[in-house]
Amino acid sequence: MLDEKGATVMTETQEWSMQAVDGRYILDLQWQGRAKTHITFGQYYVSGLFVRMPWHAGLRAEAVNSNGLRNQSAEAQHAKWVDLGIQEEGRDDLAHIAVFDSPDNDGFPGTWRVDEQFGFGPNRSWREWKMEKDQTETLRYRIIAYTGKFDASKIEDAFKAFAAVK
Repeated sequence: MLDEKGATVMTETQEWSMQAVDGRYILDLQWQGRAKTHITFGQYYVSGLFVRMPWHAGLRAEAVNSNGLRNQSAEAQHAKWVDLGIQEEGRDDLAHIAVFDSPDNDGFPGTWRVDEQFGFGPNRSWREWKMEKDQTETLRYRIIAYTGKFDASKIEDAFKAFAAVK
């Protein structure tokens, strides 16, 4: 990340891993940012990891967070996870993507963006945050892609398994 003069203000590293388990795809992300100077991240309505869904008017879709809030009611709310199901052509069931916030992330459970077009993601910038020079911030997330009926208890069990990993 560079400032307006081209000087480095932060270096960023992303480590992604993927596995297929029982018909689901599991992607883990570990993001690290190291401040090269003092940084203040201002409050903003969207930032960081964001999943853009192929939604359009008339397409069935539903977002549900770990507190049971749905769709726009989940916007700007704290939650451990959000699951979004969307109708795909040729399927009778919904295709789902669930994103988990890690209990190790600062501010857990984080605030989530859930927009009117069913794009969603954890949003660290709902509140201002700062990094001091040479500070390293680490954020972990898990993304699970699956099909079938949404079952909050199964998603919660999968979240607990993710949360137990250090």
